[in-house]
Amino acid sequence: MKEDRKLFRECLDKVMKNEGVYSNDPKDRGGMTMYGVTQKVYDEFRTGIELEVRPVTEMDGQELEDIYYSYWNTCHCSLIAYPSVAYYLFDCAVNMGSMRASKLLQKALKALGIDITIDGCIGSQTLKRMISIDPELLLKHFKIQREMFYRKIVEKDASQEKFLNGWLNRCKVV
Repeated sequence: MKEDRKLFRECLDKVMKNEGVYSNDPKDRGGMTMYGVTQKVYDEFRTGIELEVRPVTEMDGQELEDIYYSYWNTCHCSLIAYPSVAYYLFDCAVNMGSMRASKLLQKALKALGIDITIDGCIGSQTLKRMISIDPELLLKHFKIQREMFYRKIVEKDASQEKFLNGWLNRCKVV
């Protein structure tokens, strides 16, 4: 558990370099965000621990870490054999949600010829199949899936184009 928190904190530090402090762009579907945490996610976090809802701008450092750790845990990043893949999945989950990020990882595995169910859950099947793949090759295909996802967003809604370069830059992180 101690090693898990150590790797999580290292990855969190890297993710935080990609997140802005505060944003409330009217075209951003995520709405008001603080350090990459949307108001909706913050509300769910606070009500989930029976605290009153408040503006995301009032989020403290421990709450931020707890919210990000929930992404880490949901994606089972501590069970992934390759730290670079764990980090990339974590960054992706923070940016688009755990299930969507997990599905993109599974699509990357499928693109590499791995027989896998794309269900958005990183479980024993995904973890087992992942170890047979070179992590650099897996990351390459994961990045391709992520980039395609962002491009489809813009294809469906041109108002999101203003965010595309930032999203594509995020695809390159590792």
